[in-house]
Amino acid sequence: MTRHMVMILAASLFVVCVASSVQAHVKPQGPPTLSQGYIVFHVKDDDKDKDSTETISVLAGQYRIGNKDNAGSGIRWPDQTDITPIYFDNIDKGIEPSDCDQIHVDINHSTVGNDNFKFAFTVVLIFTDGTTFTYEHPDTITQTKNDGHGSWDVKKSQLRAAKLWRQTRTK
Repeated sequence: MTRHMVMILAASLFVVCVASSVQAHVKPQGPPTLSQGYIVFHVKDDDKDKDSTETISVLAGQYRIGNKDNAGSGIRWPDQTDITPIYFDNIDKGIEPSDCDQIHVDINHSTVGNDNFKFAFTVVLIFTDGTTFTYEHPDTITQTKNDGHGSWDVKKSQLRAAKLWRQTRTK
């Protein structure tokens, strides 16, 4: 075998080996799962002082969706404002959309001073296929230094969730 033939044979083997190790992208199997979630506070007539914090935990049945400790620490949330989304930590990426018709939201208001905080909230869950579920608690909630814990069961906002789903499908 000539030197030239050996080089051609070696190059051919290299191409065959590289080509056999390349795989086509395969769409993930199974249902979509939770990829992220956040809460938006809608501050009403009584702001959150900068020495107050909110600790949030969100559940779907027995599963913890995610949580956020000490949200808003060192920041005043003024009256009549919507706070920038606060993304949850410790997202359970095994949660499926079918687990999330209703969620349970716990919010603990901690303050050093004498802060009363009035708000409503919206929770948004985003799944791996782009589906977005929205949960709204539009009624004003008041938390005080002496009564700073609340828990709410909130059902998925059907119209908004359907509208957002259609928007993601048309893009």
